[in-house]
Amino acid sequence: MVRKLNNRFGTSFTEFEHNEANLRACLDLVKERATPIPEWSTVVGRFESGLITRSDLRRARERLAHQQPSEPPGSRDIWLPSSERSQSKDRLREQWSQPDLMALRARAQLAYDRFVAGIGA
Repeated sequence: MVRKLNNRFGTSFTEFEHNEANLRACLDLVKERATPIPEWSTVVGRFESGLITRSDLRRARERLAHQQPSEPPGSRDIWLPSSERSQSKDRLREQWSQPDLMALRARAQLAYDRFVAGIGA
């Protein structure tokens, strides 16, 4: 994917090297993203967007280490596939599909369609 992007747009993004260490680093970062610390959440978002380097991320992690909560986030806060997340999505889908929400769903869809079309701006 990155190679295609680089070829198409003349960029020079580094391709992901698929190995155990890099996979672990990615999963660890996903787990760290679920944090009640706003500054850390911002740092991770900036890293994911390519606005800061991995070195910047490490420095911020060291600087903010004393602010880390004593308990890790719950499994529902972590953005990794799990049976708990699947069950939660199923429950939300069921709630969303309730007949008494039909009018609100239609209204939301209309607002979205108008937004995408640039109408009413």
